[in-house]
Amino acid sequence: VWEYFFVLKTSCFFLLDTGNLFGRLFNHRPVLQGQQRFFVKEFETRRGYREEKRLEQALEKGTIANDKLSAEPYTSVEPQLEILHQKLDETIALLKATLGNREEELETSYNNSTVKEEWQEFIDKMSEERRQFNDRCDETAAILRQELEGLKATMPTP
Repeated sequence: VWEYFFVLKTSCFFLLDTGNLFGRLFNHRPVLQGQQRFFVKEFETRRGYREEKRLEQALEKGTIANDKLSAEPYTSVEPQLEILHQKLDETIALLKATLGNREEELETSYNNSTVKEEWQEFIDKMSEERRQFNDRCDETAAILRQELEGLKATMPTP
């Protein structure tokens, strides 16, 4: 009887060990979950450090810019800006006067009959060139259509 009990006990342990080995060999879920957690944790820490470094660099650049651009240069520039503004106003006034004179010249020259005749000749010349260009385009399109029909005739139909 004890022999059967011993065989039964060893076979029970053998079955438990086999089940444990089977579970470890073919159930990879805990291992994969642990690796996933490690990867996510590592990624978040590296990203956090990178973002911290970028924020620190932005803060340093902002501080440097703030130090360089203090209020003192702005107060010393204001008189020069007023002078520049006056010069710009004078320039605009000169340009408007020049433009007004040029418009008057154009109006008087347009009233001149020679300018009207030259303009009409120009318009006629451009119209003739446009007509010739359109004729050449139509001829070329007709030639291309004929070539395309010839190619379609030589190609086998599916």
